[in-house]
Amino acid sequence: PLNSEVIDANRGIIALDGSGAQGYGIQLAWGDYSTQTTGDDPASPVILGTPVDANTLNSAFSKNSTPIGGNAFTGGDNTIKMAARYVRTTGDAMYGSANAIVQVIANYQ
Repeated sequence: PLNSEVIDANRGIIALDGSGAQGYGIQLAWGDYSTQTTGDDPASPVILGTPVDANTLNSAFSKNSTPIGGNAFTGGDNTIKMAARYVRTTGDAMYGSANAIVQVIANYQ
């Protein structure tokens, strides 16, 4: 498949690809790992299947539409950071490789 199965879209959790470990998933969050909370859910989980404006993730990007030939980047660090962690899901826990596939699609206006 192109993407791993979504376990919980609102909490940003996707299934492992089934080639190894079981009983775990991968949870995605906006920001780097050091900005995430240590509880059950991260401070800013990726809501899977929901568009997000780059300027809400990094203020160095313009919130306005970019004219043809223009630049949406206003200076500073032009990265969009995403953290990932393994989380316990359901079923028996089994060791092995823990891989998943997710696509990040960027649209420009």
